[in-house]
This record gives sequence, structure tokens and C-alpha cells, in this order.
Amino acid sequence: MTGSETVAIGDSGLAMNGATGQSKVSAIKRLYIKAATLDRFGMAMLRLGLVVVLVWIGGLTFVSYQADSIVPLAANSPFMSFLARVARGLGITVPQPTGGR
Repeated sequence: MTGSETVAIGDSGLAMNGATGQSKVSAIKRLYIKAATLDRFGMAMLRLGLVVVLVWIGGLTFVSYQADSIVPLAANSPFMSFLARVARGLGITVPQPTGGR
């Protein structure tokens, strides 16, 4: 640097070259910016993965083999049997469980 150029560090952490007006970002600041960008990208990928898994699981409930495999779980669940009794009391037809596995 020559005597006419000055370097001032402002509140933003950027070093300004007084002669040219160009800003220089420190290596640590660049690393933080990259990490923040990767963090946002990573969170977006996590959200996308969660949505894919939940849609996949929800979609499988409409496939016959998945629907048939959940019947024993629903038939032997105390909460589901309670709901079946309430539904029968309201006049809704609910099939009786056919036994276990």
C-alpha cells in the first residue's frame, strides 16, 4: 500500500480500500458466508427428504398390500376398538375383526 491509500474497517467487517473504493472480505467472513449458504441448502434438503418420506408413507396406505397389513394393528389397538364401539353406537357400520395373525 502506498501512503495515499487508507484501509478502514466498518461495522460490517468489510475492509474498504480508500483509494479504489473496493471492499475486501476477510477469509473468515468468506468462510462464514459459505457456511451459511451450505446451512440453508442442507436445511432445504432435510425438509425435502421429510416431505418425500411422508408422502411415500401416506401414498402406501392406498395400496392393497399395505392396507391389508395394517388391519391386525387396527383390530388389536385399544384406541381403535374404542372408536369402533363409538361408531357402532352412532349407527355406522364397522366390520368386526376376524382375529389375529
